[in-house]
Amino acid sequence: MKKILLVLTVLFFAASNVYASAIVPEKLVRSQSRDFRMVNKATAQIFKNLNETIDVSKYQPVYKNFRTMPRENTQLRNFIYVKDGNAELMYDRESKELKYVTFRTKTSPRAWIVYSYPSGKLRQVDVWAYLNYVYSFNSDGTYMDLERFQKGIEKEIKANRTQSKWTRMKLALLGQSRPQVQVELIINYKGELEQCKAIQQSKSDEFNHGIYDAIWKSSPFKTPYPFTTRTVLIRTDF
Repeated sequence: MKKILLVLTVLFFAASNVYASAIVPEKLVRSQSRDFRMVNKATAQIFKNLNETIDVSKYQPVYKNFRTMPRENTQLRNFIYVKDGNAELMYDRESKELKYVTFRTKTSPRAWIVYSYPSGKLRQVDVWAYLNYVYSFNSDGTYMDLERFQKGIEKEIKANRTQSKWTRMKLALLGQSRPQVQVELIINYKGELEQCKAIQQSKSDEFNHGIYDAIWKSSPFKTPYPFTTRTVLIRTDF
């Protein structure tokens, strides 16, 4: 742990001459993670030693055929990733504009700190607890709970559902008074639905298509998207 903190201290105080963070990150509880103690200890030290704002004026604002970073599973396809010293720059693939300046540690537990461009303000902190499981925190230290986001998504989809009386009667005749459709949704950083995959369907095509129509109609979702650095996969029932 001491080695990790030393890397963070050197990295962020070298990157900026502004004030260190006074943010106190939200503490996780056992119901949120089996690693809650480790995550709480790591995030407390990480936030203590980073800067809330850094100077990003030296970075090129527009992508111009720079050498890109090797492809990794953590990268989003909506961005072009460019290495610049200790920083990893995230350029929007469509506009070619620089959106985020990020820094990461290489030792375990790994951390990825994201700053917005051109403001240089802290946007997000990701902490890898084990393997590739990520705990994300907002710039104010709030834990970005995927469960909260999922509940908001489900509420939007249910609000867009329509079901005829005939469909309900048909389902009752088929012995499915409480039909269920289970889906996997992949949602990108813009809150847009990228993929909808059926895991389980009811016996009624009308009911199934009604759910799928409501899902696609709800995109882009109004529920604030909590993550900058990754897409979200949600498995849910309707």
